[in-house]
Amino acid sequence: MATAGCSQAEQPAAFLFEVSGKIEDKRIREASGLARSQRQPGLLWVINDNGNKDHVHALDASGTRLGEFELKKGKNRDWEDLASFRYDDKPYLMIADIGNNESQHDHGTLYFVAEPAPQKNSEGFAVAAR
Repeated sequence: MATAGCSQAEQPAAFLFEVSGKIEDKRIREASGLARSQRQPGLLWVINDNGNKDHVHALDASGTRLGEFELKKGKNRDWEDLASFRYDDKPYLMIADIGNNESQHDHGTLYFVAEPAPQKNSEGFAVAAR
């Protein structure tokens, strides 16, 4: 079976994957979105699915926890995705509250927030609350 747009002869023989890290922080129980920072190389943002706090967590590439910030004007009804982007040369995160198990909701919500600047502290890392 060939992938769309590729003949069978063009298909790679095997895909090689390499584990670069593992999320072991118990506060990240059901990661449902991951995005790279537009501000800090090597920093990743991750969100939990529904039933968790309204927090966006910061990790390094190995999965080690670096910090978090609370989306104070948001509510994690059923967060499903996360994206990072630049607009007018400023970094932003977009959190998609679009989960709709069993068709319980008649709408979704997209939260746009300026990506916080990481701040070093005695514990290693912190981000400003939103």
